[in-house]
Amino acid sequence: MVAIESKDSLYVANLLPDSDDFFKNLEKFAEENRVPIIDKIGISYLVQLLKIKKAKNVLEIGTAIAYSSISLAERVGCNVTTIERDNKMFELATANVTYRNLLDKITLIHRDALELDDKVIANAPYDVIFIDGAKSQSRKFFELYEPYFAEDVVVITDNVLFKGMVADPSIIQHSRDLKQLSRKINNYNEWLMQHPNYETTILPFGDGIAITIRK
Repeated sequence: MVAIESKDSLYVANLLPDSDDFFKNLEKFAEENRVPIIDKIGISYLVQLLKIKKAKNVLEIGTAIAYSSISLAERVGCNVTTIERDNKMFELATANVTYRNLLDKITLIHRDALELDDKVIANAPYDVIFIDGAKSQSRKFFELYEPYFAEDVVVITDNVLFKGMVADPSIIQHSRDLKQLSRKINNYNEWLMQHPNYETTILPFGDGIAITIRK
């Protein structure tokens, strides 16, 4: 059992304009195939934040089918370097980016994000880091890529509340793995909030988004 979406979230989601057919197809594919992509409220917030930031160069950890990569490249106009380890997801992401004629804006890297790639270094520094990979590895991702942050970096971590399971692990039934994952996410959240060099705000919508900046 997981937390039910709040009425407020459903209300806001219903206010958002419909996606075009391309993104509707991606959303449908993700739902039918249980592909984790950022929800509609989350991507709307992310696009708005990056427009305010005037983001130029984004590093995304966790491409999946390139839903967020394409959204950011098209709606914000930034360059995106994105990393995906899964073979099938990488193939789908490449096909989607190619279909939208964005190979000049989006650098796709087929690799485990825990292994530093030369392309990541070449495209640095990044004024925005979007951590949307394996939830249990968020701190490792943060620390690995920190040397490539721009001075005015904004680090955005998705899934920090994990559908209410981090705040209330009692809703998790019959799954040791989920309980362990919720603890790891909580540990990351506490580490972020207590970091001596960064300030973090956690926004409780969708699966939870953490916004981190330098002090």
